[in-house]
Amino acid sequence: MKKILSLIIALICLVPNIVKADMGAPEIRPYEMIVVSENGVKYYDNHNEKGVIPKDEKFKVEFEYDGNYTITYKNESYEIYDLSGAILVEDKFDPEKTSDESLYRTTAKVLINTTSVDMLKGPASAYDKIGSIKEGEIAQGIYKLGGSKYVYVEYKGKKGWIDYGDEKALIANSDKYRYVFRKDYHIACATIPKNTVLTPDYFTDTWSGKAQFTYENCTDLVSTFKSDVVLEIHATYAKALKDMIIYENGDNGGKKLATIPKGKKFIYIASGEYYDEVGSVFVKYNDVRGWVEIKYDDYDLLEEKVSEKDVLTEEELGKVKEEKEEKKETKKDSKKSTKKVNVKDYTLMYAIIGGSVALAAIIIIILINKNKKLKKQLKEDEVKLNSVTPEETLNVEETKPEKENADNNSEN
Repeated sequence: MKKILSLIIALICLVPNIVKADMGAPEIRPYEMIVVSENGVKYYDNHNEKGVIPKDEKFKVEFEYDGNYTITYKNESYEIYDLSGAILVEDKFDPEKTSDESLYRTTAKVLINTTSVDMLKGPASAYDKIGSIKEGEIAQGIYKLGGSKYVYVEYKGKKGWIDYGDEKALIANSDKYRYVFRKDYHIACATIPKNTVLTPDYFTDTWSGKAQFTYENCTDLVSTFKSDVVLEIHATYAKALKDMIIYENGDNGGKKLATIPKGKKFIYIASGEYYDEVGSVFVKYNDVRGWVEIKYDDYDLLEEKVSEKDVLTEEELGKVKEEKEEKKETKKDSKKSTKKVNVKDYTLMYAIIGGSVALAAIIIIILINKNKKLKKQLKEDEVKLNSVTPEETLNVEETKPEKENADNNSEN
């Protein structure tokens, strides 16, 4: 009986490769355009000019790659090599306001790996540029468009789409995929020994098919696509159906490290072959790790969970622990920073509120004092008015004309 789990593991590794081979180019989210040029837009069939799409006519772009566009026009498929005579019908694609099933959330960081990358309004080259991110900068991923080479990011408060294809940007290995090196592998400034298990820092797009590894302070991109040297780990328990010899090297060479007796359980860690019946499989048995050359009918895969502790060495587990501790410290620092910011914000808020209350209190006190003074003055005036006798009032009235005459004489 064929091992269903074996096939599942094989398919997990094969599917991205098959998709890549069959598609020929990354997918995009189709977008609609309308012709604005008086001369129209030329379209082609198998590189032969077929006609011109006239002004105000619409067409849909289904694929784009290296300046070539596959379009649908009047329900037929054609090619276009220049979109300058047309504009987008939809000038912006906001993933937070759509239910597009090809979108999925991501929290992975995005590292810019070229001079600069444009931020666009949508996941295609036809969308307008809204900014750029320089080499070495890191943006926060928010959404990825399945099958495409576009990711929606936030950078310095601005959100937009960037093309991370062709190694222009790298996606962080947030899911912590691990790989084992089947042979000694030379990178830019170091050699990664065979049987070394490493966790990549970043990945390129599927079509570039590379992962960024760091070993002994040396960082380099390594091809993992259809590689029989750098193998992704999909660990599971298995049962031997025959005696199996574990070798030091992945080509059935080197020292014989141990033998897995028939009927014994071992850990199937990674395989270097998926197309043939015979495979070079990285295994672990009684704390011995190495390679066996086996057929699918030589073992049964078991539905038992394998932990990192079961697969990794003490040294590798120490590195994993360090990674987790660094992550915790980063989160802790982030929380502290947030807390400090919040304390500052609250302090400023309370200072503003306190100052406003104090100012309001001062104004109220001033108004109350003014009101008291006014009332007091009115009372004094009222007392004075009441204290004047009729005779005094008459004398005052009589003196007014005399005073007026004296003033007139002085003027003359």
